[in-house]
Amino acid sequence: MDLYQEWQEKIKNISTNNFSISIGELVTRYSQEQKRIVINPAYQRHYRWTNEQKSNFIESLLLGYPIPPIFMYRDTVHGFWEVIDGLQRLATIYEFIGVLEESFPRKEKLKKLKRTSIFRTLEDKTWEDFKKSNLDFILETQTLQVTVLDNKSDIENKYEIFRRLNSSSTVLSAQEIRNATLYESAPAVYEHIEKQIKRLDFTFLSAQDFIERKDMELFLEFLLLSNLLKNQYQDNDAANFSEALNKFSLSLDSEELEEGFIQFSKFINDCGKCQFKYTKDEKPQGAFINAYFEIISSLYILSEDGKVEDEEIKEILSKKYSEWQTEIGVNNPSALNRMRMAMKYAKDYRNVR
Repeated sequence: MDLYQEWQEKIKNISTNNFSISIGELVTRYSQEQKRIVINPAYQRHYRWTNEQKSNFIESLLLGYPIPPIFMYRDTVHGFWEVIDGLQRLATIYEFIGVLEESFPRKEKLKKLKRTSIFRTLEDKTWEDFKKSNLDFILETQTLQVTVLDNKSDIENKYEIFRRLNSSSTVLSAQEIRNATLYESAPAVYEHIEKQIKRLDFTFLSAQDFIERKDMELFLEFLLLSNLLKNQYQDNDAANFSEALNKFSLSLDSEELEEGFIQFSKFINDCGKCQFKYTKDEKPQGAFINAYFEIISSLYILSEDGKVEDEEIKEILSKKYSEWQTEIGVNNPSALNRMRMAMKYAKDYRNVR
């Protein structure tokens, strides 16, 4: 069999239909009256979204953001659609509206929406609140793209599609998404920084850190620390560290990026040799510690001559991270609180108010 003949043979075994369907219709087909959608066939993954992820998805639906299509298999023998890909999205809709079975396993129950990054009044809202403000109608009339694999297709294709949809994609890190935003706002400056940042010594980062662009994240955090410490920017509106960095990135212009990178490069060249790790007998131990990067960065920014003495760095790095937490009286702080505590620690160290 030649190449073309095999293609003709294989393509006969796959039959799909693509169409748009309203959320209201998807809810009706799932309801107890119809039971036309099965969202948890045996091969499916668990419903593992956090309430933050669920809330962001509801926000995306309301704002009309593009949503990936739902993939289903049409079982005409038993009379239902079986979800191949889209469990997290559909289960979130059904849970929020209140039709998801109570016994359906989930990571955590969504009683109220969490704080989201754009539509801020969604926080603490329920489906009942939506009904009072007509947002129930808005949500139910939003449409999703659905691709249905017909049961004329070989049954093996259903499992092969599930496997490929859940193994072929790689989730972007938060910093990779920020990089795209920075490039859109200042392409020439971003390209220059991309070339220059590779020349800095980041040997204290792991291979996985580089894949997730931790080097660029540290650069942006350094700029954020600088702006916060100089009272040129406020982060009071941020729900978490990632959101704080996202919002700050959007506020930067070409000049701020360029000037900030000059200062950051100097900082890494001056202080990077300490590796921002717990140090014993003048030897760095273990992994890079974000809090120590934030403390030493803050000391550097607060100093009049842009320097941090070696003895100061040694004193800071002589404590294990757990000992530093004990000293500040905060156990396992969130990334955003850790950054704030690191700035306060540096200010107290320098007696700056």
